[in-house]
Amino acid sequence: MTAGRLQVPTRKLAAFDARGVAPGLRIPFFVFQGAADLVTPTECARAFATTVQPIAEFATIPETGHLAAFTRPDEFLRLLVERVLPVVPTSPDAAPAVKDL
Repeated sequence: MTAGRLQVPTRKLAAFDARGVAPGLRIPFFVFQGAADLVTPTECARAFATTVQPIAEFATIPETGHLAAFTRPDEFLRLLVERVLPVVPTSPDAAPAVKDL
């Protein structure tokens, strides 16, 4: 793929604003933010998470930036185990029905 072909999807991705989608979510929602993220500042990520309240959880991962899951996989995994795993349905019957979402 040439650089020119990558520019259009990149522009579309950069222009996407998830804030319009987030308030309609009715599922557990997590924002794990790199504390030193220069692409999405912590204040912006925290503000985004508040649009999903009371469902969202927000946590920062210290000493990392935008790709926190890759640069601090240990801390990211800890957050997944401690915060996400407890709300994962244990059986298909426990999961919310699509109509409930």
